[in-house]
Amino acid sequence: MKVLWLTNVLFPEISKVMGNCPTPYGGWMYASACELVKNDSVSEFAVASVYAGTTLKLYVFDGIKYFLIPRDHSSKHTLVHWRNVYKEFNPDIVHIHGTENRHAYDFLVACPEAKVVVSIQGLVSVYANYYYAGIKKMDLLRSITIRDIVRNDNLFQRRCRMLKQGRLERFIIQKAGYVIGRTNWDKAHCLSIDPNIVYYSCNETLRPEFYNAKWK
Repeated sequence: MKVLWLTNVLFPEISKVMGNCPTPYGGWMYASACELVKNDSVSEFAVASVYAGTTLKLYVFDGIKYFLIPRDHSSKHTLVHWRNVYKEFNPDIVHIHGTENRHAYDFLVACPEAKVVVSIQGLVSVYANYYYAGIKKMDLLRSITIRDIVRNDNLFQRRCRMLKQGRLERFIIQKAGYVIGRTNWDKAHCLSIDPNIVYYSCNETLRPEFYNAKWK
């Protein structure tokens, strides 16, 4: 079976190649990838991520193919890149890690025939409803700073962006039809978005340090 992952972070090997310091975030994904590539039922394994570049890149490390998709403001170009990756690798299944980012939406638009499962890392469509945390709008208006004005980035604008992300997220969950989560909260909200989805409960594999370290 050929498996393609979509991740929202660059794995350590690729970060080093790009001259960046490896991120500590998403360690469970990297740990799972290292184990998955050892599985005999997986004939080929690839990971696709978005990066701050201008060209589509491909690297291979330790049996894993890494596709780097340029972060392009033109949705047309982005869709072409995703389509090219899908056609070149031709996966049997695509596992999207996280529903809160644009690249998952772009992939599903570019490759509607793909067999997809998504993992829940957070649900911005739900968080947006509680973004103001019960604080009155007038109090929030009084808290706007010069920084918010200069950067065009106040709490109201952030919530608007989150609402927009939430609409994409709902599309992703409905389009995929198969969802992996960990909690009853995950399951309840995903089923409220689409009662027809197939939901799987699966705890994450942690980084080796969690298993190998001597705890005190």
